[in-house]
Amino acid sequence: MFLACLTTAASLSRLFAEFLQKDIAHSKISWNTSILITTIISYLVSLTGFTTISKALGLVLEYIYPGLIILAIASILHKYSKFKSTKESFWISIIIAITCKALLIN
Repeated sequence: MFLACLTTAASLSRLFAEFLQKDIAHSKISWNTSILITTIISYLVSLTGFTTISKALGLVLEYIYPGLIILAIASILHKYSKFKSTKESFWISIIIAITCKALLIN
């Protein structure tokens, strides 16, 4: 189990460092700098503890999760029936989720 967690963490760190270097910094920073930034961010997040991370993720996923379900369904429809409004469906479902949550709070 330890090795499974370690390989997952290494793979995610590598992917995020590559994303940081190529997509965010547009190759203006070196690979070593990118992996160092990734490691520092990972370390700082690990210091917050599971409870804090789960609370933050819970708030984000509460709004995003309905949109992801709609995105998955719309992507399947796009593949098999040439449904064209995949992105629009996602954003509309996010707006509806935020609106419903706002109305339920008040």
